[in-house]
Amino acid sequence: RKIDAVETLGCVTVFCSDKTGTLTKGEMTVQDLAVCRSASSLAKDGMTVVRREAGEFPTDQATADACEAISVLGVLNNGAELKTDANGEALWTGSPTEVAILRAGTEVQGGPEAARRIKAKPEHAKLFEIPFNSENKWMLTVHGQPGGKVFAVLKGAPDRVLRFCSIDSASQKVVEGEMQKLMSDARRVLAIARRDISAPPAKFEGSGPDDCNFPLRDFEFVGLYGIEDPPKEGVDTAVIKATNAGVKVVMVTGDHPDTARAIAKRINVLQDCAGQGDAEEFSVISGAQLDTRVPKGDNFGDDEPAGNVRWWTKAVTHARVFARVSPIHKQ
Repeated sequence: RKIDAVETLGCVTVFCSDKTGTLTKGEMTVQDLAVCRSASSLAKDGMTVVRREAGEFPTDQATADACEAISVLGVLNNGAELKTDANGEALWTGSPTEVAILRAGTEVQGGPEAARRIKAKPEHAKLFEIPFNSENKWMLTVHGQPGGKVFAVLKGAPDRVLRFCSIDSASQKVVEGEMQKLMSDARRVLAIARRDISAPPAKFEGSGPDDCNFPLRDFEFVGLYGIEDPPKEGVDTAVIKATNAGVKVVMVTGDHPDTARAIAKRINVLQDCAGQGDAEEFSVISGAQLDTRVPKGDNFGDDEPAGNVRWWTKAVTHARVFARVSPIHKQ
């Protein structure tokens, strides 16, 4: 409508785009459940991945029991809600990730009514919650009955959840291997774990490991969710057109760098730059790297360290993906 806006757009050489809901549909679906074949011998027996796409369903009892466990915990530790409209149709409200996990748990349990029954059990009553936030990158809920059996469920970024688990190095390598496989398929991966609380306090308090009045350690690792958020139709073509017009497209996301890399390649934001020195090193930049490079003030000044200037010069030239970023990084 305004010619000056068209002129401004014509001067654009770099376009930074959020991923979820912009480059992708924002319609997340749990496509994979990675569960332990044996909780007591994870390093030896490994994990089993049950895939929605292949229409697989576990035939052995151990895997079926593990899928049952991860689905129940995903229903209990969840910020989404399942309601019913006037026509009896299910209504899912909440963040796309939470809805995806609640949907998956509901399907494994046999439908909405089964999921409601699970949440309504007295032994599953929610006693306490620490909501997800960008600093912790996990959500914790405590369930049970005062004076009875009480247990905690922890769900979030795998690297954060594993910090609280009682797991040896060999078992952790198995988990990390499955994570890598899922992320290479452009999956967003979340982990879930549980632990019994044998001596619960009269009132649960705290917001993290430093101030909780109950133990946040020795959790039992339960499994992984592989969540897909497919690209929007035409995005891959639009990125090519922008590139041909001289516009560099950069993707910004909170996903793990490996997940972000796989998605960026799928939509043509990231090309293969293996063995190309700085182009390879700076193609995907993480939030942890940004933390050490952001300016002290609101903007860069003339007194910026020379090393920082060189780093940002390379980043601006070669970066195609910023991953594991927080809202503060987007400023």
